[in-house]
Amino acid sequence: MTISGANTDHLTALFAPRSIAVIGASSNEKSVGYAVLKSLARGGAFLSETGVAFSGALFAVNPTTEFILGYKC
Repeated sequence: MTISGANTDHLTALFAPRSIAVIGASSNEKSVGYAVLKSLARGGAFLSETGVAFSGALFAVNPTTEFILGYKC
């Protein structure tokens, strides 16, 4: 990726990740963690630099729950 001639390859992992961990994922449908995980699972909340919906690996992080939306915690 280049912006105004600057080399920004070191930012690729941030702006075009291969996976995302949702820290604070929750099974409570009214929580932000649930909404973020659900939105990412649908592919609609994170667009890569190419404008394509996120389709990488998702990880739910919650030490008190085994699974959220089918993702192992």
